[in-house]
Amino acid sequence: MARKSLHTVVIVFAGLVALRIVVGPPQPRGLVVFADLERAALESSAFELDATTRLVVDATGLVDTREGASGLAATAWIRDFDNGKIVWDMQAQRLSAGAGSLRHIKADTFILGAGLYEVFYATYGLRADQRIPRARLDNRSLSSLRFVLRTADKNDNARRLDFLPPKASNTPLLWEATMLGDNEHREFAFEVLRPTDIAVSATGEISTASGHEPRDHYWIEHVQERTRVWFFALQNSEPAGGAASNRRFTGRINLVPGIYRAFAETNRSHAYGLWVGNPPYDPSAWGISIAVEDSDAILPFDPWQTRQPLLSFARVGNDEHLKQHFRVGQPLGVVLYSVGEVTGNYGTAYDYGQLTRIHQGREELVWKLAPGDLLHAGGSYKNLYKSEFLYLEPGTYALEYITDDSHAWDSWNAEAPDNPERWGIAMFPVSRTLPTGAFAISDGMGDAAQGLPLGQAREGRGQDLFSNALSEAAATINWTRLEAHEEREVRFAVSQPTRIRIRAVGEISTSTRFDYGMLKRTGDDQPVWEMTRYNTVAAGGGDENRLFSGFVSLDAGEYVLRFVTDGTHHYGDFGAEVPDHPGQWGIAVWMDQ
Repeated sequence: MARKSLHTVVIVFAGLVALRIVVGPPQPRGLVVFADLERAALESSAFELDATTRLVVDATGLVDTREGASGLAATAWIRDFDNGKIVWDMQAQRLSAGAGSLRHIKADTFILGAGLYEVFYATYGLRADQRIPRARLDNRSLSSLRFVLRTADKNDNARRLDFLPPKASNTPLLWEATMLGDNEHREFAFEVLRPTDIAVSATGEISTASGHEPRDHYWIEHVQERTRVWFFALQNSEPAGGAASNRRFTGRINLVPGIYRAFAETNRSHAYGLWVGNPPYDPSAWGISIAVEDSDAILPFDPWQTRQPLLSFARVGNDEHLKQHFRVGQPLGVVLYSVGEVTGNYGTAYDYGQLTRIHQGREELVWKLAPGDLLHAGGSYKNLYKSEFLYLEPGTYALEYITDDSHAWDSWNAEAPDNPERWGIAMFPVSRTLPTGAFAISDGMGDAAQGLPLGQAREGRGQDLFSNALSEAAATINWTRLEAHEEREVRFAVSQPTRIRIRAVGEISTSTRFDYGMLKRTGDDQPVWEMTRYNTVAAGGGDENRLFSGFVSLDAGEYVLRFVTDGTHHYGDFGAEVPDHPGQWGIAVWMDQ
């Protein structure tokens, strides 16, 4: 009988061992626990402390073993929810080596005050700019990754949270485009009524390779002056945590009265929720936000709210083709607003507006609501709109709107847009007042038929707006009409802080620069200014014709300005892709602006 009981005990013990092997070790316990972590993942949690509390962390991370990486491929951090500061970072701790690429931290004790906190654990690696789908993590080590946060003393000061409340801010938010995914485009127009400062925060990816090109692009431009007053770059940003290419800008920008547009464009990889390297310390901030203390000094810019249209085709129904000619008597800034039926940014336009110019008896397309960088108008996915700033030279033009046989005003076959009465196209003046004779309805032959009362204006996206207002005769440096294989260089000095105006037109593709300019301070490797794909705009003609027009601030010192061209596509031989102003090919600089 005793022998049978012993046999039973052995069987039971063996069964318990087998069960333990199948089930695995018991899950650790704590305030916040991450275990059973997967490759290429981001875990997050939150907790609240009612009073100052001692906390303890036990964690295991993983070294990034890829060439050029330095740090942890799998790592954790804690940030203060209210002020965004990192209060604990595994990268900064003293780690002990484990098996293979594992690294451990045991019983790390620290103190946090009362407040809300976020905890993150990422397993993507530190080299997002290599464009690989996931970090090279040791599969055998993944099961060993852990993060356990607990209180050092028994108390009721700490609790885990299922969700965080909305974040409070002392500065009113003007615009926010954050948590941006891959290939997103956002834009926002606003009008500054009196000189004021805005607070800008932007987080995105800037290549760590040669050239340090932004891969996510944020910028603000002054519409009337056709200048970029700020853009996201290596020189004005700092590491944002996580992958080496994650960068963050925070700062204040002074704006004078005028109309502005802010833009956000992400590229095809490494964005919110679609990381290919470890995300920044504040993943949800991926994108841009603008805040302003003097909220009465800035208004969102919607031309429908603040301007009277010069011409408008609205509430357009099915099977319509509406057209009206008009005459511009002197240079005129306008805003075109058109909403229609377009099947995606790379699809087909079925209901759309367009603007043409009548020149030597022929109609030349100036602008059209076409796929590419359109914005959602609400309702069905195919309701898209664009608000475009244009600068019209004197001449005769035609405004048109065309619809097909379905999905138009009062006859929707899918959900209607948020403002269905705007279905069509409208043209507004940029200025609040216009000179006499600037605009009049025309019969199409170039003769004015009648004048229109003019109102006010606001919103958009531009092409070649106001770039010709500069006198080349007054330029300090004027290298234009450049041909093939030209290389210009000049040294100059400024004795005090100086702001210069630069206008440069060249050839830049999405991957290579062919004709471009650059300004360096003597002895510095990094340029203080250079033409890139992302601080320039379309110059008309081919997609690679690019224009920079803006101000650059220089400290006292000596500088070298260069402009180079390659052997093809230059002044005098553009082929079919001639820029709007071919004589500007090259660079011009105005001093003491």
